[in-house]
Amino acid sequence: MLNVPDEEIERLEAPLRDAATKGRPIAADGNQFGKLEDKAKMTLLSPVDGIVIAREAVVQNFYTTDNILMVIAPLDHLWVQVNVYELDQEKVRVGQTMEIQFPFLERKIQGKVQFVAPEVSKDTRAVQVRATIPNPGTRLKADMLVKAMLEIPPIKGQTVIPRLAMVSSNGESFVFVRKPLEDRSVHKFERRKIRVAQEHHDQVVVASGLTAGEEVATSGSLILAQLFEDARTVDSGEPSN
Repeated sequence: MLNVPDEEIERLEAPLRDAATKGRPIAADGNQFGKLEDKAKMTLLSPVDGIVIAREAVVQNFYTTDNILMVIAPLDHLWVQVNVYELDQEKVRVGQTMEIQFPFLERKIQGKVQFVAPEVSKDTRAVQVRATIPNPGTRLKADMLVKAMLEIPPIKGQTVIPRLAMVSSNGESFVFVRKPLEDRSVHKFERRKIRVAQEHHDQVVVASGLTAGEEVATSGSLILAQLFEDARTVDSGEPSN
């Protein structure tokens, strides 16, 4: 049960078998086979490599197979556990690349998703995702605060633009797309309506209205929007709503 090597058990059993074979009585104090303390010693080897991070064993205490004597952890690699909200759980798959950021170390490490929990946590209302990362020199410590970025495969027909590129007007969303001209020193843009699939604080996922590779105005989108409204007011003679 304790995975003690056979040679350790054989060392203790051999004198008892010899005594039984020769018909000698076993003394109560066991002196003819050595000290009782020597007979009770067996070497229990750890089944894994690692560092002892917790030790519960105390000399002369009595333990059963249910007790935990030591906790051994291999520190050459670590688990990274992150929470994914229910809304995004369908986007997570085993094998996805995960970039783990350590904000206090200014360090980034690539890992792979190895496990996605089959249930939602009752405490966080999120799905736990786990990855393994290398830990050369054991510089990284357990319970460190991390931020993880998942690499989600793109959906065909959708594209991503900076949040600054989108302009909203009268409940609709627009971007200003640069027209392809031979003279790259000339900048011309056209306003184009888009349909938004998902919006974040720094990025917007566009479901339709744009194709990959098109250039859009970003930091100057509000200026272009104002120029567009001014030009339309001049053409119509009426202020835009």
